[in-house]
Amino acid sequence: MKNSNPKYHIGCSGFYNADWKGSLYPADSENKNFLKLYSQIFDIVEINSTFYRRPTKKTLQKWIDETPDDFKFFIKIPKTISHQKPFENKKEEISEFCTYIKSYLGDKLAGFLFQFPPSFHYTSENMNWLKENLPEDDLTVIEFRHISWWDDEVFEIFTAKEWIFSGSSFP
Repeated sequence: MKNSNPKYHIGCSGFYNADWKGSLYPADSENKNFLKLYSQIFDIVEINSTFYRRPTKKTLQKWIDETPDDFKFFIKIPKTISHQKPFENKKEEISEFCTYIKSYLGDKLAGFLFQFPPSFHYTSENMNWLKENLPEDDLTVIEFRHISWWDDEVFEIFTAKEWIFSGSSFP
């Protein structure tokens, strides 16, 4: 088991939200200060921008510099990995991306989020893809957007692999 003494973190999906001015952030806040302000309230954030583009070294360093030592980042895996068809072997691409992020964030990295589209159904082929491609040594959360994944066999595999199951619920 990866952590027998869990610590709970509370945070949001992203920190860059101008709509939070006047509520979460002071009304006169500059956008460039959002992460610093966010990290004074929460101790973890899910980074969504990595879904669209790889963060630069400068960006990663800025995240480190603007947050307290115990602040954590959960990094979303790029859509080129999770949303591109056909699902060929991505183990090397995933490993390279994760290694790059870890080399900068170090202890500030909470883990990685793999978000799959609604078209990614539970099949033996897709489950095998997950088993063959996902990292072994990192905290891994997998978010599904198709109900077929809510299955006892899936939950058993996730328990054995120590993956975290995440599902979206829609109204």
